[in-house]
Amino acid sequence: MSGAGTPAEKPASETTVEVACYASMPQFDSSILDTFIPRCRRLTQLHFGRIVSNPDAPQAFSENVGFNMTYNLVEPGKGNALHTHPSVEIFIALDGKWEIAWGGRGEHTTVLQPWDMIAVPAHVRHSYKNVEEKTANHIMTILCGDASITWGPDVVAEARNHGVRCTRRGELLGFWSGEELQEEAGAETEEDEPDAYHRPMSNPEMARHVRRFRDGQSLSVQAKGSFVNVSWRALAQGETLAIHCSPRAVDVLLVVLEGSLLLTRQGGELVAVTSQLDSVRVSAAEAQGILACNQLRTPCTILVVESQMRAIAGRQCGEWLVAGVSPTGSMGGECFAPVEEAWRAIGARGGRKERRIASATFTCRSYPKMAAGGARLL
Repeated sequence: MSGAGTPAEKPASETTVEVACYASMPQFDSSILDTFIPRCRRLTQLHFGRIVSNPDAPQAFSENVGFNMTYNLVEPGKGNALHTHPSVEIFIALDGKWEIAWGGRGEHTTVLQPWDMIAVPAHVRHSYKNVEEKTANHIMTILCGDASITWGPDVVAEARNHGVRCTRRGELLGFWSGEELQEEAGAETEEDEPDAYHRPMSNPEMARHVRRFRDGQSLSVQAKGSFVNVSWRALAQGETLAIHCSPRAVDVLLVVLEGSLLLTRQGGELVAVTSQLDSVRVSAAEAQGILACNQLRTPCTILVVESQMRAIAGRQCGEWLVAGVSPTGSMGGECFAPVEEAWRAIGARGGRKERRIASATFTCRSYPKMAAGGARLL
């Protein structure tokens, strides 16, 4: 499945900064096949790329950076259905606790605490679930490369039993622009594909792909000529942080996990004021001249996503690596260094390395569809 409906990839703009405000982004309640199954209902916000079985959903940012990124707001006890991708998928718990399941029937599990993240390798069948008892919570996904999906056993049939019209592959009918898909078009379901397509993975193997916020280790996923690095930065009251990124990076994304973040240029020019769950896209070239400042009395923690993925298409399983993990399981490489001075400073100030987010109690509901896009140019 190729990138139909996605803005064409192009060189990063060197002067444009875009802010996607969480409160104004459209939320889709029927954006993907499994959301028609009651246990999988959720709201999805699309930042980059496209939603795998709804290619016409508008992305918030104007440029495609080579990966797909979403927020998903999920009620307690609900999640998504088992599926696989031909490339790595990264999950970050934005708030609340999340169970990540994997295996042929989801028999292996691990739980992410707030701000923890995991990189699920290509062709490993997996799903997520909000395991909080009372609160709806958010999980962030980054899918490297093309938005392509193969659903687990019985998922397509279960969705059809709930009235959805879709192809055998699970692509929704009536959501595509242009010509109508035929119901029998598309790739086969997993029952018709070789067993070798499903990559088994043990608990110890998957544990090497988990990054705990309390440990402060960043995460990197690499393919030939492409990569995405994900790390945390914590700012105390009044602290200012110069944004330094990899010399190979083309795009930088900042996601506010807690607090409020003020972005200025070196000369003092205001770039953006952001709050919790807002995100900022900027070219790596311009990011070097931007300062991030926390001017409030409350802590501010941000997620930094550096990438060079604009030129990639789909990659085969063997070409995607969670960097630093050797065949023997040992870790190495720059991407696994602890989050540098800003992180160590928390301990020096007597702060806690593991903060929890207080989630507001509310119920998921259907939001009115908004105009395409949700980002503003600065």
